[in-house]
Amino acid sequence: MRSALVWITIVGIFFSCSNKISKSKSTSAKYEEDLAVYRPQFDGKKIDNPKIDETKEDDATEKVIPEHDVTAQLNATLDSIASFNQQLGYVDGYRIQVYIGQSREKAIEVRNKVYTLLPSSRPEVEYNQPNYKVKVGKFFNRLEAQKMYTELKADFPNVIVVPQRIQLGED
Repeated sequence: MRSALVWITIVGIFFSCSNKISKSKSTSAKYEEDLAVYRPQFDGKKIDNPKIDETKEDDATEKVIPEHDVTAQLNATLDSIASFNQQLGYVDGYRIQVYIGQSREKAIEVRNKVYTLLPSSRPEVEYNQPNYKVKVGKFFNRLEAQKMYTELKADFPNVIVVPQRIQLGED
């Protein structure tokens, strides 16, 4: 009984693993189907636009006085948020990191090359032990950094956009 079960299993596996070649119909036959029965039918009558009531134009010229005005409260809240942001001194933004490594000479070389490629940029070399980093630009969002990123990507394949706090008031 046991050997019969083993043979049935082996035969089943053998036939299930065999290549099955199915012949399909020619792919050159074009698919066609008439969908006209599902399309909506219209009478062909033209619908006139409703006429505008001239009395409503007079109502639109009247001034509306707000009953629940929150402008003063909104302005006070916005002013408090603005003063808080001015005291903060920094904003979360993005910079483009062109180089990271342990060689100071290589970092200075990369900084000079970035400066020759983009004279308006001000690349900076930062040292965070044990690495030197060359970073360019100060951007408030990633989309602003994308243009300079694509310009630098051709010459520096390892360039990345990194999030960083940007001090306000610096040039």
